[in-house]
Parts: sequence; structure tokens; C-alpha cells
Amino acid sequence: MFCTKCGAQIKNNANMCVNCGTLTKRGLIPSFSKFSKSGLSKSEITQPSPLSPMEVDERILNLSSYGLLFNVIGRNVLLDGFEYSITAKMGFCSWGELIYVKCIENNHGSIVNIFSKCAFPLQITAWGKHERNINAIKSVLDMR
Repeated sequence: MFCTKCGAQIKNNANMCVNCGTLTKRGLIPSFSKFSKSGLSKSEITQPSPLSPMEVDERILNLSSYGLLFNVIGRNVLLDGFEYSITAKMGFCSWGELIYVKCIENNHGSIVNIFSKCAFPLQITAWGKHERNINAIKSVLDMR
């Protein structure tokens, strides 16, 4: 596991980073407790990434610097990675989307799961918006 502040590698069961003193054990961020993958209109992809969880974390937290109109509203530090709750703004084609990203460390970098669903529970179609959200985040993670 890695420290979220300084990036130092620490033991998986550590309560704080021995390098900088940052606490590592955190409760669930409220936006995740209500996040469900149910809904009428949704899309999901899981793929490997050569990036480490720390590199994924840096890119996800700075999505606006890549020109994306996403807002990270929740972030959890996991034992071997991170998870994020993200919103996409309302637009002509949708009432907005909720996006869930989970990054778990593996031997060659990380495995990234990206899930997008309509924020309005009764919206039936998103006119390709979910795939565009997923592809936008994928493009940020695929940059070298």
C-alpha cells in the first residue's frame, strides 16, 4: 500500500505513514455508501493499466487539467489502490451521470474498473454518454 500524501510504500495494515505521519485508515466517504450499480441506463469496463495506483490517483484527481468536465466528489483509500465517485455535468443529452472508478494494484501496474450510470434514476437512455465518459477517463489513463 502507498501513502496518499508522500507516496511512500507502507504496510497494508498500517494506521499511519511512518515517513510523513499521514493517517491511512479512513471511513467510507458518504457518497460511496449510497452508490449502487443498479439503474436503467449504465455502462462498465474493466481493463489493465501500466500505471501504478499512485499515478492513476494523480490523474483522476486532476481530470479538469485534461479538459474534462468531471467533478470528483468522493475518494477512498483502499489497501491496494483507490476508488472514486465522480459526477459529470448535465448536458443536452442527459441529466448528468454518476461515475465510479476503482483502481487496484497488480503485478504490472493496476486494474481499473470504470462504471457510468445516469444520475436521474428514471432516465432510460443516455445517447452514448456513458461510453463517452468511460472513454474520456480511459484516454487520460492511457496518456504517456
